[in-house]
Amino acid sequence: MDKKCSECKYWKRLPSDDSEPFDIGRCKRYPPTHDMMMIMKEIKEWPENGKLYPGQFANPTHESMWPATLMADWCGEFKPND
Repeated sequence: MDKKCSECKYWKRLPSDDSEPFDIGRCKRYPPTHDMMMIMKEIKEWPENGKLYPGQFANPTHESMWPATLMADWCGEFKPND
């Protein structure tokens, strides 16, 4: 057995709306960790001067989450699925 995330009891695949499932999931071995993410803002109008500034696109936010990993990733905490 390969010791990869998709075979680990701590890993949960992210749901997909398509017929094809994502190859990405969350490792739930430890509690969620604090992360600062950049969330995209919707721009309703193009500025008159035609220039866009970084603050117009991204808005920092804080969130706690489990680490995202690919199904082929691995780590030293692997436990096989039951």
